[in-house]
Amino acid sequence: MDNSYDNLKYLTGRLLLGADHLALEPLFKSKSDEELAQIFRNHETDPIGITDPNEVALRRHMDSWLNEASLIYLSWLSAYSSDPEGTDQGNRIFAILGHASLRPYYDSYYKQALSSVSTSKKTRLKDKTPPVLSKPSQTFTSDSATIAS
Repeated sequence: MDNSYDNLKYLTGRLLLGADHLALEPLFKSKSDEELAQIFRNHETDPIGITDPNEVALRRHMDSWLNEASLIYLSWLSAYSSDPEGTDQGNRIFAILGHASLRPYYDSYYKQALSSVSTSKKTRLKDKTPPVLSKPSQTFTSDSATIAS
């Protein structure tokens, strides 16, 4: 028995009914491209960084939301769930992921592990491009060992 569509409904339901999505979806429907680009700007180019508590909260919601959207992508790649493309749930997710003001946030500024999540299935298959995994650039230190990437 193939449960892949049920698995997709479960995973997308968790995302679409979660607090992160409920905070973000109205934002993408009500704000202009310029306002969204300002919220999801690269903090390193801002002389004082991101200090507005509302912006910090929205960016935290977005980071969490992108992580969960990445899980949906992974579930499709592993055949745990069916492809979200063309479904009502997938259309709602791709409406946010494909937004021009958000793309630089996860493609350039803060690369997500699976930044290709927003490209269409046909493009992924045609180009045969695997997901781009970003390599951490930090060195982690503990009392017993230092791990450098």
